[in-house]
Amino acid sequence: MKQSALDNIIKGNTKSPGLRTLHRVAQGLGMTVSRLLDFPELDEVQFEDE
Repeated sequence: MKQSALDNIIKGNTKSPGLRTLHRVAQGLGMTVSRLLDFPELDEVQFEDE
């Protein structure tokens, strides 16, 4: 993930990051997407790169 993409998410310039993008952010932070979003229902989602 490019730093500029992450900067845009943090600054609010990207209003709706995709699930795959959120997955990459969560991986970079050492957590799951469900924990990042406080949304436990996402624990059942499988991603190709896992």
